[in-house]
Formats: sequence, C-alpha cells, structure tokens
Amino acid sequence: MQRKISTDIALLLFLSMIVAAIIFPILGKLPPTAEEHAMLSYMADAAGAGSIAGIFDSGSNIFAGTYLHFAMLLQGLLPGLDCMMALRLPGAATVMVLTLCLFRFGGKIDRYSSSFLASLLFLSSALIMRMTFNVSVVILPAALFIFALMSLYHWLHRLDKR
Repeated sequence: MQRKISTDIALLLFLSMIVAAIIFPILGKLPPTAEEHAMLSYMADAAGAGSIAGIFDSGSNIFAGTYLHFAMLLQGLLPGLDCMMALRLPGAATVMVLTLCLFRFGGKIDRYSSSFLASLLFLSSALIMRMTFNVSVVILPAALFIFALMSLYHWLHRLDKR
C-alpha cells in the first residue's frame, strides 16, 4: 500500500530543508560581536548551567541570564558543541521554528503558495537574519510572546475548538 505525502507536509519539509541549508552551515563561522565576546567570557568563567534560580538572583538583565543559562545547558547536553555555536543555536532554532509556524499559520490549501512566500520573506528580512546569526537575548521571550498571540488568534477564530 502506497501513501502519498500531502502538499502541506511536502512544502513544510522543503521549507525546513531550505531554512536549515541557509542557517546552519554558516552559524558558527561568522566572527563574534562584542556582546558575544562578553557572553563567551561569562560562559568560560561559569562552571556550567547550574541552578535555574541563579537567573532570578542576579540584578542584571533577566533575558541575558536566561539566554546564557539555555546556551550553557545546550553545551552540557551536547559536549562537543562549540561555545559560539551553543550561543547562536537557540536563536537560530527559534527563527527556524517561527518560519515554519508562519507557513502553517493559515492552514488552507489555497494559501500554500502565499504562506511559503511569506515564510521565505520573513526569513530573508534583515532583522531576522541579524537575530539568527548574532546573539539576541530577546529572541526567546519574543518567540513566546508570538506563540501566545498565535494561540489567541486561533482560539478566537476557531469557535468549534473552544
């Protein structure tokens, strides 16, 4: 028995391959920015991710503490991961997920071509590229806010799912 892949799944897989081919080959090869140098020195001085309560104990920027904790957690989970890649990976993965969610946002067969184009335009915007290839500590809370707005939109427009 042969099963066919639906159009939306095929385009989603194709889009994820495009995004991965654009983002991940050059992610760790770009020169670090001044903010990344500061974060790399902090990661080198830290003993590891430690307790998550340390994020809230510091009087500094809570977004930077959360991002650094997440990057150190990634480095602990994947021991061979380069420090620069561990710093940039959360933002790159978040942008990849946001791009794929943008494609799946409409969900109607007549919107696949426009959703695909919107996803590619989103990925190619200068702000998104800067947030992808350089550390941006606001990308994680911004993604949570965007996901909350998407959920609210779907909840308001799908009365049968309430």
